[in-house]
Amino acid sequence: MADKYQMRQSDDGLWEIIEAATGEIVKLANVPLSGLDQEAATGALDVLLNAILAPNGKPTDED
Repeated sequence: MADKYQMRQSDDGLWEIIEAATGEIVKLANVPLSGLDQEAATGALDVLLNAILAPNGKPTDED
C-alpha cells in the first residue's frame, strides 16, 4: 500500500510534505509543511505516517 504523504524536494533545495494523491502541500495547524530542511521534513513525514497527528494538527485519537 502506498503512503498517503510523501516528501518532495523543491527547486530551491528545500523539502515539502505533500499528499501523494493530489500533490498538494500538507498543512499542520494551517502552517504549510514546505521550506523545510531534510531533517525537519523527515521528522514531519514520520509524524504523519505514524498517525501521531492528523493534518489539521489534532491528535488522531480526538474526535
